Amino acid sequence: SLRFCLDSRKLNEVSKHDSYPLPYITHILDQLKEAKYLTSIDLKSAFHQIPLDDASKEKTAFTIPGRGLFHYKVMCFGLTSAPATQQRLMDRLFGPEFGGKVFTYLDDV
Repeated sequence: SLRFCLDSRKLNEVSKHDSYPLPYITHILDQLKEAKYLTSIDLKSAFHQIPLDDASKEKTAFTIPGRGLFHYKVMCFGLTSAPATQQRLMDRLFGPEFGGKVFTYLDDV
């Protein structure tokens, strides 16, 4: 299969920056010191699981000569707000109800 990489530098220059804090890895490691069991999960294509709204899809449009005009339907790497969006969703999914026993960092659980 083909995977395309979008050069989003110009789009990022005019995009609204979404600020959302990423957890400190040292804080997560401190919390894990007393754990009896550990596991980790790396979510496959995590950014590509987040759909874009119609207005955002248009902003990711690109052309392939001889093939036509295309756009992303899901969040792609390189967008300025992608990490903040990913972490916010992970925090919602694995929130306080897990009692400090599940930690997330972008696409890692």
